Amino acid sequence: MKATTLKLNLGCGQDKRAGWINIDALASFQPDLVHDLRLPLPYANDSVTEILAQDILEHFTKEEVNFVIGEIARVLKINGVLTIRVPNVDDILTRFQNDPEVRNQFLYGTTAETGYFGAHKVGFSPLLLTTLMLEYDLSLIKLTQETTNWLAVFRKLDKPAKLQHITYINQSLALGGAEEFMSDLLSELQNEGMTVKAYTTYSPFANLLQKKGITAQTLPVVLDVVGDWKGLVKAMLLWPWGIWQYQKILKNSPTDLLLFSGFNEKIIGSFLGKL
Repeated sequence: MKATTLKLNLGCGQDKRAGWINIDALASFQPDLVHDLRLPLPYANDSVTEILAQDILEHFTKEEVNFVIGEIARVLKINGVLTIRVPNVDDILTRFQNDPEVRNQFLYGTTAETGYFGAHKVGFSPLLLTTLMLEYDLSLIKLTQETTNWLAVFRKLDKPAKLQHITYINQSLALGGAEEFMSDLLSELQNEGMTVKAYTTYSPFANLLQKKGITAQTLPVVLDVVGDWKGLVKAMLLWPWGIWQYQKILKNSPTDLLLFSGFNEKIIGSFLGKL
């Protein structure tokens, strides 16, 4: 098979496919390659066009899952495609809420045919799955529900963008735990080599950020679009001026990521950022 069309069917079991290299840890399935996925894949970097990993990730511990995905990302070519299927725990719990024996078998797997390889050791939500894949430069392109499973398709990114400039916009009226947390987070991001510029409506918060070495400026207007009626009326009156202030920030600040910590600024800034 030509390297340009190399396709791997990982943990194939009895689902062996023509045109694919069918790989399984159990020789009893007579795969093309007997291989334990907890070991490095015997393929060069950027050499595989497509990988199928159906019903296998849940059979590893969280630590092993990280290794398996890392190996998948290593051997996939840029723009290579990964298709996975994992149990939809929420659907299983709902679907079999009145049949606990079936529910538990779906949740925990069965060792009757494949021994300890058949046990389920980790569960995935769509958020956990996509976040985990992004750590290895695998971007979600499709997510669907297939009976009691999540079916997801990912593509390996070409030269993933590295965050360099972060713009943080905040409408605070006091210093509290949220502000302390955000100041620590922004400081840590800056220590990682990113440039952070912060804009807040509360000058003491701006002073706190500046003490931690973060460039911070004070916004002159609060647009309280989700508060009480007085705040809403005030926001409507100040809307043109406030939008102009936001627009200046977005226009004059080189930004790879817009970060908002409050609901008001998410409503206003997300729309302007998209434009």
